[in-house]
Amino acid sequence: MLEYAQNHAEQFREYAGRLGAPTLVVLRGAATSVAGIVTIFVLAYPMVLEAPKVVSHCSTTAGPSGSVGSAMTAPRRSPATSPGVC
Repeated sequence: MLEYAQNHAEQFREYAGRLGAPTLVVLRGAATSVAGIVTIFVLAYPMVLEAPKVVSHCSTTAGPSGSVGSAMTAPRRSPATSPGVC
């Protein structure tokens, strides 16, 4: 087996050289896809964790009409003191 590899080393190098460019293109595309999927999950995971807090906050600050900051529930606050818009 070792002798066969030594006798055909030049053929192996030539074959590996021909595969180099297309293989790198495929690997680059796969790496880009994996990076994109990981990025989506990393950004979506905190949104999933924080959604119940945001929804509960918005439902407790909503007035009778269901809109946040209804004129019937509370006086208008300045943007510096308001808790945020839901």
